[in-house]
Amino acid sequence: GGEEAAAPAAKAAPARCLTPSLYFAHMPRLSPDGRTLAFAAREGEFRSHSAGFELRTMAWPPPEAGHGSATLVPIVRGFPAATDGSSFAGLFGFHDELASLAWLDEATLVFHSVAGATKSTFTVAATGGGEATGGGPAPPVVPLRPPQCEGSVELLGASGGTAIVQCSSLRRPPSVWAMKDGGEWTCLVDVGSLVEKHDAGPHCEQARAALRELRSARLEKVRLPEEEGGSEALCLLPAGASRAPWTLKIHGGPHSASLDSWSVEVALLLASGVCVIQPNYRGSIGFGDDFCAALPGHVGEMDVGDCVALTRASLAQLDESLDPARGGAYGGSHGGFLTAWLLGCEERALYSCGVLWNPVVDLPAMLGTTDIPEWVSAEGLQGDAAGADATWPVGAEDLLELHRRSPLSVIDRVEAPALMLLGAADQRVPHKQGRSWVSALQQVRQRKGAPADVTALEFPGEGHAIASLEGNAHAQQSAVAWLVERLRGESNAS
Repeated sequence: GGEEAAAPAAKAAPARCLTPSLYFAHMPRLSPDGRTLAFAAREGEFRSHSAGFELRTMAWPPPEAGHGSATLVPIVRGFPAATDGSSFAGLFGFHDELASLAWLDEATLVFHSVAGATKSTFTVAATGGGEATGGGPAPPVVPLRPPQCEGSVELLGASGGTAIVQCSSLRRPPSVWAMKDGGEWTCLVDVGSLVEKHDAGPHCEQARAALRELRSARLEKVRLPEEEGGSEALCLLPAGASRAPWTLKIHGGPHSASLDSWSVEVALLLASGVCVIQPNYRGSIGFGDDFCAALPGHVGEMDVGDCVALTRASLAQLDESLDPARGGAYGGSHGGFLTAWLLGCEERALYSCGVLWNPVVDLPAMLGTTDIPEWVSAEGLQGDAAGADATWPVGAEDLLELHRRSPLSVIDRVEAPALMLLGAADQRVPHKQGRSWVSALQQVRQRKGAPADVTALEFPGEGHAIASLEGNAHAQQSAVAWLVERLRGESNAS
């Protein structure tokens, strides 16, 4: 009575799939003029949590029939021409790692991806608006890098022809730059310059001295021959290093990468006189899709072998700088998995101590406790047991294979001191993984009549990354101080 009748709601068009022929489509980005949709995609099935992807475009609005997308940038299969960020190595990542994809203007896409041992930013002309290319060549993917910036260039945002990036390297703290008008660069913030100008007591002078030491550090690359897999490592050494202690700092994932980008831990280790070797073993991203896809089904063997080989190659190439008797290993998640393996493998004498941060140590136990059980079968099993045809529950033979690939299977060989860092609320790698390794080591050492030199620190309420400001600072400082204390003793080498 008296109230105006509500207008009938417009009938919504039924939802339809725009990418029926693709296994994966992610991070859609509509161009500023509303005429082109860009997104990351992959046509074929993949098992791992990170892989190489295509960059595709589609005319918008989409056609009524068919999906209408076309490949703008294909998957890069082989090894890049260079691993310093100057050569595009493919679009890699998963979830938020792909979120940098943006439109610089109506005709240009900009994104960052891992390229060799860097995170680098690239642009590509989005020609064709998703129309069929007729098999013509893909448009060039062009590096976007401020002048005189070494290391990594990470895209922070882009709009209206302006891109904002962050530059950093193992030797230089972050700086923020803006690029506009087709190539004019302006430095907005330079942390190193701010530290040099700021004067608020003795701590500032210590920071300036540490940054000067970092800038004078030596960065070397060590690479294995192609017939041995082609893995490589970044080696950072203090200026004038001679028979210095070192640590192998191993990335997790395993489909991630050790990058030439700012790292507080690496800076602290270097300032303490400890050289840092950062390996990119097979399975790392940024070296082509074939390199990344080589590892699934071979964890505990291929990645361990690459880490050992890169350690030996680094000691040989930098024999005057590194002391072979004072080396350690340090890694988190899958990097912790590899650290546990290195402390118990046949070549364990190379590593006199190890730090493990929320490590995977028991693959069968992970199946029923982690929030990503599919990761276990994808990385640890081969054939049908690892892919879409994997069965649940896992059979006895597969469980035995997973145990064989777990570092817990060689716990009886571990003799080196170890530090365990655990997030008590970790759902990715539950803290019981690390606890079981510590307990098993104590039991094994007790049976042998020798105490286990192992320390465990557990952080209440912390997850996989131990990400709170206080918790993360405590964990990083504990790891660095523990390594420095054990590695900076007198050299045993003649």
